[in-house]
Amino acid sequence: FLKNKEIFDNLNNKIDSFKNIDFHPLLYKNITKMKFDLMTPIQKAIIPYILQSKDCLGCAETGSGKTIAFLTPIISLLLKNGPPKEDEKYLNPNSKYTNSCSYPVCLVLVPTRELAEQIYIEARKLLYKTGIVVCKCYGGVPNDTQIRELRQGVDIIIGTPGRIKEFIDKKILYLNLIKYLVIDESARMLDMGFKPQLEDIISNNDQ
Repeated sequence: FLKNKEIFDNLNNKIDSFKNIDFHPLLYKNITKMKFDLMTPIQKAIIPYILQSKDCLGCAETGSGKTIAFLTPIISLLLKNGPPKEDEKYLNPNSKYTNSCSYPVCLVLVPTRELAEQIYIEARKLLYKTGIVVCKCYGGVPNDTQIRELRQGVDIIIGTPGRIKEFIDKKILYLNLIKYLVIDESARMLDMGFKPQLEDIISNNDQ
C-alpha cells in the first residue's frame, strides 16, 4: 500500500493544471473556452490513468469535477486514435451486422436522466467542433428521438441502464466497438435495483 501511495503522490505532484496534460489540441481549445485551469483532486488522480487506457475507480463528492475527470481523457483518446477502422466487419456497409444500428465507442452509464442531462451538457461543450457525436438515452420520455439519433450514428452514449438495455434488446444499439465504459454513481445504481441490467450490459457480446 505504501509503495502504491508513493507512486500516486509522485504522479499527482507533477500535475496541477490542465495545461500540463497532453490533450488533443481540439479538446484543449474547448477546455480553454470553458475557463478550466487548476485541476481538482479527482481530476489530478483520474485523468493520467485514463490517458494510459488503464482501468480506475474514483470516489468524489458532487461538485468535485468528476464528470470532467472522465470525459476529457476519453475525448482526447478518441480524437488521437480516430474512429474505428472502416474495414471492421461491424462498420462495413455490406456486413450482416449493419442495419441502421449504432456502434458507439464510449458508453457512460448513469442512474438518472437528470445526471445524464448534466453530463450530456458538459460533453457537448467539450466536443464543440471535434466531429465526435454524443447522445443521451434514458427512460421516462418517448424513445423516438433517441432511436433516430442512434440510427444516424453516435460515438458516445450517455444513458440509464434500463433504456440502454431496451435498445440492445431491440438490436438498435450494439456494444461490439465499445472501448471506454464509465459507470457513474455505481453505488446509487445498485441501490436503485439496476444490478441485473448492469450485469447484462457489461457482459453483452452482441452476437
